[in-house]
Amino acid sequence: MLEETQKQVEKPWAVYGSAGFYAIGRAVKETKTYLSLQTSEGNKLPEYVNPQCAHRFANPVQAMAYYRVHHAVRFPKKQIIDTFLSDFPSQRANLENLLPSRFETNQSN
Repeated sequence: MLEETQKQVEKPWAVYGSAGFYAIGRAVKETKTYLSLQTSEGNKLPEYVNPQCAHRFANPVQAMAYYRVHHAVRFPKKQIIDTFLSDFPSQRANLENLLPSRFETNQSN
């Protein structure tokens, strides 16, 4: 059986989906024919998508901004951030560095 070569994941965050369901995931493996995405830290079963059907980003803030503008304009930013943090709680410190004003106390939406 011929093994596909695994590429280094350069942009680990992706917005993917179709038919009205879109989500943010973290790429854990990439080949020429598929992208394996972790949909949350608690989910050990990856989603497999065509790499051409996923929009890729270097950090989660870029992915959330794209998701909101293109797929979730009706959702408040705070809801998208809270959902992301419930799926990827280990990214909290990263988001605090990338979006410091969002994590100050008494910050409104």
